[in-house]
Amino acid sequence: MSRLRPELESLAGMRVKLWSDSEIHLGDDWRREILARLDECDYALALISPHYITRPFIVEEEIPRIAGSQAVTWVLPVGLKPVSFDGSRDLHGLEIPQSYLHRASSGRDRFFSELTTPAAQDNFAAKLATRIRHRILRDVGRAP
Repeated sequence: MSRLRPELESLAGMRVKLWSDSEIHLGDDWRREILARLDECDYALALISPHYITRPFIVEEEIPRIAGSQAVTWVLPVGLKPVSFDGSRDLHGLEIPQSYLHRASSGRDRFFSELTTPAAQDNFAAKLATRIRHRILRDVGRAP
């Protein structure tokens, strides 16, 4: 997430407020904080990794709130670490064909962690930010 965040912060001119659970402080009620943020968000990024799709809190609380919510306008699964999309794993309702992955010239899509150079990771982040920007502009009727 640390290499993704600067590019995503460039969306700030669009009145986008980024939040991640890394902003929860020691001693805070993390569960209440996360659920409150999910209830107020319009757009959500699901950072897909083996950890993300197997954690009970994420599977039982987060994913149902973002994937099944009328309040969340758009959920974009982002391929952070390799997960098989071949149907052998329960992805808990996330729309995997809609996932954002690096479109490699070799034809093989790559997860963010599979990109070995900072330039490739920065390119992934920049293209992700552009996709988000286009979606927001489309939703407010100002499609590029």
